[in-house]
Amino acid sequence: MSNYEARGEAKADKAEGRSKEFAGKVKEKVGDLIGDDEMASRGTVRRADGKKDRLKGEIKDKVEDAKDTAKAGVEAVKDKLSKRH
Repeated sequence: MSNYEARGEAKADKAEGRSKEFAGKVKEKVGDLIGDDEMASRGTVRRADGKKDRLKGEIKDKVEDAKDTAKAGVEAVKDKLSKRH
């Protein structure tokens, strides 16, 4: 998978997660407001699922950042070694 594709997946995960978090929070509040504990609980579960997706996207971003940093470091070392010879 290319860096571009991985970044796209991370962005999609984060967007989906935020959407689920928002929908879950709304469902929680409506459930609380009308006294429907089951609805509020389903909202809590949806919000937690959204948080999981959002964090998965954030982790993917961090992994790609680390890969980019490592790649740049390897290139810098190669440059230094090639200039010595």
